[in-house]
Amino acid sequence: MTSATRIATLVAALGAAVALGGAAHAAQGEGVSEVSVSGHLPTQVTVPLAGKDRTVVRHEVRLAAGFVCRNAVTNRDLEFSDLNWCSQRSRVRAMRRYDGMVARGMLTAEAPVIVLSAR
Repeated sequence: MTSATRIATLVAALGAAVALGGAAHAAQGEGVSEVSVSGHLPTQVTVPLAGKDRTVVRHEVRLAAGFVCRNAVTNRDLEFSDLNWCSQRSRVRAMRRYDGMVARGMLTAEAPVIVLSAR
């Protein structure tokens, strides 16, 4: 087989592969429905409380508050200048809920959680 014949065979094989690939791709798209994709980052986080003392809960709440508020800024739901305010307010509200749960004895319940959100 000469090099010209090899090249012609290779080109023909590549052409067939491209044609088959295009037909397979077109066939895959027939049964596909629309997908709705939201580009928003989560602005709500659940912090589990089971088996944690106040220091650990306070640390996790601080991290979660920063996370949800930064996401709110990224989503343009909140101005960058309000980031610290949001984070502090979310922390305070979550810790008030935690203190209320401790006072009512709710931490003995199965899998108690606090939900933080950027509001």
